[in-house]
Amino acid sequence: MAPLHVLEGSLLGLVDGCPVPWNEACAVIDTPTDTAVSLDSIDFTDTVARLAAVAVEGWSMGVLPEFKAIVFGHDSGLKIAIAADRHSSCKRALK
Repeated sequence: MAPLHVLEGSLLGLVDGCPVPWNEACAVIDTPTDTAVSLDSIDFTDTVARLAAVAVEGWSMGVLPEFKAIVFGHDSGLKIAIAADRHSSCKRALK
């Protein structure tokens, strides 16, 4: 697990360890992502569109209301949570 902002460019600066509280990490992992989505929708921001750099197809979406977050899941098992609260640690990438 890592904050989304450190997943751009080199991962050399990523500190070994989990900066995400376990309750948030488990909530993201447990959130079902069963609504198929297309990342090129005009409803999504550039942040969501960047997921297409990982894979263009195979994404689905779920909601995590207790953290005001949307969770994107890929067929490969990758999950990305994006929270509305800028200070929430729920903006993490999980594998």
